[in-house]
Amino acid sequence: MWPLMFWSIISHTSSAFSNNFRHGTFRNRIIRNASMITDLLESHLATTSKLLPFGEGLSNPSAIDQVQTIGPGTVSECFYVQAFPEKNKNHNNEAARIVAISPSLFEKFNLDPNVQNDEGSDDYKHFASVFSGQTIIPNVMPWNSVYGCHCGTQWFGQLGDGRAASILEVLDKDREHQYEFQLKGCGRSLFSRGFDGRAALRGCIREFLGSEGLHALGVRSQRVLSVVATGDFIDRPWYKENVESRTKFPPNHMIKEKEGVVTRLAPESSFLRLGHLELAWRREETENMVKMVKFGVATTSSMKHLEKLSGDELILAFYKKTVEVQIELVVNWIRVGFVEGNMNNDNLSVGGFTLDLGPFAFMEKYKHSFQPFTSDGSGHYNFLNQPQAISTALSVFGAALSSALVEEESKKEMQTIISTHFKDIFTRKYKNMRMKKLGLVDWRGKSDDDLWWKLIDGMDGSQAGVDYTCFFAGLSSVEKLTSADDCFSAVAHSFYNDIEDDEKRGWMEFFDEYAIRMSGGGDEERRGVMQKSNPCLVPRNWMMFEAYKKAVDDDDFEGTRELYAILAKPYDYYDLSKRVEVDPRFFEPTPKEYRNVAGLSYLS
Repeated sequence: MWPLMFWSIISHTSSAFSNNFRHGTFRNRIIRNASMITDLLESHLATTSKLLPFGEGLSNPSAIDQVQTIGPGTVSECFYVQAFPEKNKNHNNEAARIVAISPSLFEKFNLDPNVQNDEGSDDYKHFASVFSGQTIIPNVMPWNSVYGCHCGTQWFGQLGDGRAASILEVLDKDREHQYEFQLKGCGRSLFSRGFDGRAALRGCIREFLGSEGLHALGVRSQRVLSVVATGDFIDRPWYKENVESRTKFPPNHMIKEKEGVVTRLAPESSFLRLGHLELAWRREETENMVKMVKFGVATTSSMKHLEKLSGDELILAFYKKTVEVQIELVVNWIRVGFVEGNMNNDNLSVGGFTLDLGPFAFMEKYKHSFQPFTSDGSGHYNFLNQPQAISTALSVFGAALSSALVEEESKKEMQTIISTHFKDIFTRKYKNMRMKKLGLVDWRGKSDDDLWWKLIDGMDGSQAGVDYTCFFAGLSSVEKLTSADDCFSAVAHSFYNDIEDDEKRGWMEFFDEYAIRMSGGGDEERRGVMQKSNPCLVPRNWMMFEAYKKAVDDDDFEGTRELYAILAKPYDYYDLSKRVEVDPRFFEPTPKEYRNVAGLSYLS
């Protein structure tokens, strides 16, 4: 039934679809679930129809070659163009293999996850071909979007989907939420800027495990349906194996990489970026920017309640909600020790989910200034600078939206929102996050602020080195918190090196203060709060390295699938019986052989 299911992803009427796609009736998509294959066509429509402006794409896939010789295609008065994913060099659909899938997403769309284990079957081949971009679903035209980029407050001009193509908008099986499906690594587009539009299998597996890992941690993220190895190879700069250096440097060694395609989903949303609207602002296309606002509201579940608004009222409410979801996101990044790496505005989603997982990493040894991305030498986007970076991005975004306001009072209100709303919301959410990480039931102002910063500054300045995840997981495991000794013994395993007496005395002083602050509270309640906020494990780069190395070197995909399953329940391992079949290294500081290693500790 699988081939029938996928070929049934078609437009409401194919003849009308082609015309509507080109002229702006936007994208009507359906998906037929396997158990509902005989239902009426219309019962599975995902209808947005928001009249977003489209531009003409390439009239012929071979025209891409000409575009690449003269630079990126510049388009105006539109935000999407029709796309033609390129065929792989070997044009061999038989070579494509399913590396991994997200069973939870398959369930959401009522798809059969067993397809990944049925290699050689028609269902398997069909899935691998469609989700590697080699087979285009009949009567469905993929599209590339065009957007701009601010790095801080500096404008970098037009960019766009240089190696990604959106292929579907579908509703989940309960018809409650809409998702945009996008292939990444499916070849060149109008916006590839001279690059090959492909993706290394290694990076696809990282993006899969990182995205799904964030979701499991309770952090809003793009989802990944599948990773497919195409069977082709591409040239990429990377690091030689086992190069150790405390000084970050970009990849400097050209290698042949196996190629992959990742299918990512915008969760209950679309892949609308801040950069989409900012491009319209820079081009003075105010009407189109307002259309984008309406589209963002219509496709984002958390904004649906704004659909009844219009004019200035809609724009102001849209901006406030965008601010709120971005703050929620960055506070959760800090909670789990995540660094996005490259927080330009083209990598920030209006829907408030983590997007474009490239040079990302989870904190291992704690440092305020942790930043894995080698291109951010000044640390603008390092761990503790992420809230400021989001604030700057949202200020620029607010200035863009202000240009569409009509009434002077509205413009004044926008300035007030820009100057105060972020601070007010961030202060509250940051406080609530820290309360949960520490197990507090209330926040006592400056004294609790001081307690938090004494802890975090102590971790940052530790000569022994403190593992962020292990420390908080250990602290969350204290059965009865009566003394500093109870705390120290629970976190002793989180230090990277032997701890000197002077440093230990400092930690004991902190734990004395912490034990006094926690006195009078219930241990069970404290543990319950902390163990829902502090994960036992996170997707560390070395863990993902071991998984993708097996896939790349040996065509062994089980390591990736097994790691996905382990990362799917990061808060369950406080029950030690559930750790029995899990590698014990996952609950410890990073192994010595993976510390300060190029491509793991830092990357590009």
